Amino acid sequence: MIEEGKATLRMKQDMQSDNFNMYDLIAYRIKFTPHPHAGDKWCIYPSYDYAHCIVDSLENVTHSLNRLVTERWVDGWDDPRLMTLAGLRRRGVTASSINAFVRGIGITRRLSLQTWMPIMDLDAKKWPDAPADDASSFYKVPFSKVVYIEQSDFRMKDSKDYYGLAPGKSVLLRYAFPIKCTEVILGDNETILEIRAEYDPLKKTKPKGVLHWVSESSPGVIPLKVEVRLFDKLFISENPAELDDWLGDLNPHSKVVVTDAYAVPSLRHAAIGDRFQFERLGYFVVDKDSSPEKLVFNRTVTLRDSYSKGGK
Repeated sequence: MIEEGKATLRMKQDMQSDNFNMYDLIAYRIKFTPHPHAGDKWCIYPSYDYAHCIVDSLENVTHSLNRLVTERWVDGWDDPRLMTLAGLRRRGVTASSINAFVRGIGITRRLSLQTWMPIMDLDAKKWPDAPADDASSFYKVPFSKVVYIEQSDFRMKDSKDYYGLAPGKSVLLRYAFPIKCTEVILGDNETILEIRAEYDPLKKTKPKGVLHWVSESSPGVIPLKVEVRLFDKLFISENPAELDDWLGDLNPHSKVVVTDAYAVPSLRHAAIGDRFQFERLGYFVVDKDSSPEKLVFNRTVTLRDSYSKGGK
């Protein structure tokens, strides 16, 4: 009888492969350890690496996250679009939310398809409100003659179901004053260059629309520039595993990068991992790609998330 550790069964592989980790892997080795189910019936067991192949075959696993990473469809194992622990952490999902999600699943042998929604819901619903008497609940923002609003919050043509700004229409700048659009400056190709408005310092106007905004910190000084990364579901279909060309189902808009977004000055000293709620936009976390010159924010979840119940 061959003693434990004296012999192994190796796989015959390509010794010219660029991946030296694949050179003649150990497939089986001798272990005189009782198996939890088979007892002492066997003494030859697959190695950890080879066991992956066997399990994938038995469980009909046909798709691998590894391909998404190695072929650079995503930005590594911690890409916020992946449901890896590193990806969830980088996206800003809290540890308590992940733990609660895992406890909710329990241990099962049933084939199940997990989605983003339960994790996102856990995180958003448990986001704490700042105490009213805490100094961190308040911060000052400048209000100057030049303010910036979202491009989507302005239209040249108004409608009854639209609550944004339009020529001749009033909206409320959140925490500030009502304003009314009086003139629109257009450039080439009818591009909107500037919106001129008057504000109501007495707040007599009571518009329905409320907009978030960012102001110049001082005359002629543009607001703090940051990079914002907006993430959506990685695949278009609810179950890409059912498709022959599952890579062709990748969502081309799963990651949108806004390189020159404007933010309030108080964010200047934010640190990596800090989480914030950007009003009307969602929850965001400071990414590890941030530098002293420019902060990078990853969107954790929107306030009204568009992920479908079966989305990935």
